[in-house]
Amino acid sequence: MTRHTCTHLRFGRATSGFTLTEVLFGVIILALGLLGVGAVIPGVIAQQRVANESALAVNALNEAEQALTENPALWSIYETDSTGAGTTQGLGQRLLDPIWSADQEWDVSRRDIDLMTGDLRVPPPGMLAAGAEQAVYFQADRLWPKPPHDGTPKFIWDVVFRRSTPSDPTLRVGPHRVQMAIFLRRVDPGIKLSPGAMYTLYEALEHAAGVSGGDYRLAAAADSAGMPTFRGVATGGLLRYSVPITLDVTYDDMYRDRIRLQSSQFDPTITPEQVFAVGSKNQIIVDNLGTVYRVKNVTSVNGGSPTMGSDILLFVDPPVGKGVESSNSNNPATLFQIAATVQPPVAVRVIDMVIQDEVVTYGTGSGLR
Repeated sequence: MTRHTCTHLRFGRATSGFTLTEVLFGVIILALGLLGVGAVIPGVIAQQRVANESALAVNALNEAEQALTENPALWSIYETDSTGAGTTQGLGQRLLDPIWSADQEWDVSRRDIDLMTGDLRVPPPGMLAAGAEQAVYFQADRLWPKPPHDGTPKFIWDVVFRRSTPSDPTLRVGPHRVQMAIFLRRVDPGIKLSPGAMYTLYEALEHAAGVSGGDYRLAAAADSAGMPTFRGVATGGLLRYSVPITLDVTYDDMYRDRIRLQSSQFDPTITPEQVFAVGSKNQIIVDNLGTVYRVKNVTSVNGGSPTMGSDILLFVDPPVGKGVESSNSNNPATLFQIAATVQPPVAVRVIDMVIQDEVVTYGTGSGLR
């Protein structure tokens, strides 16, 4: 018998590949996904940067507040002998001046800051009364962070003052109620030093020994119109510090979210460019009642985008307090002035103080960032 051997060949089921259409569709889906991720990442990074800056700003403001509140030379008013003759230190001299902040307005008119160095001297040399002493905050004292670090400070703070309630300047013992507003700004981002300079940015801002005069820089520099240069110097290497300013405003209590910024300012040193810059979205301002606002939006009084030389409506958050009457009223608690910096600050903090019997009591700071 013939034996038959059968060989069974098993053929697996053929696996089909992706069609060209499917591949192209997958590529499109992947590309769209990458585009979506690419669009989200910058926003996430920006949010992280803002959050990080906000945290750093709190630290910087805390340090500024400490420097101001723990300085015994800033507000002291004391008697030197039994006759009652007195000597004052720093801003204590102003408390005895009936003209100073007579309407509880912010006072920057005396220009305490040396425009060439950025140093804050209170009172300034030309206004120092006999027997009075200065409180001095050099530009380097107001930088944050300070060494030891990489030599690149991020922020500079400035301060303005006002009487928060009327007080009798003839009463040395007080009580004198005062507010100070601390403005925290970024150090000019475009500062450059000479090629090969062997010193840090902090040392150039400190005007330290060994720094070439051509490399002296200011943390917040301004041009001849008072506008920021963002380079630490003005044209031609001139040094001109960008000081806080006060501006005239009006307010209608029918529209609590709006403050009208006047194009025509009583102070002749204020330029139209500065008014226009302060009247911009995302500015932070503080009114003459000590309330801090963020500008949410702006428009000209006649509608449309503001132009230089026009009155500007500032839409503010939070709204003006309910107890504040229109600017044309006879109520002393009316809104007629704001303090600001031309460069939008990172944050502003307002601190209340009571000076009585040589004791200065400080309240908790409030503000925006």
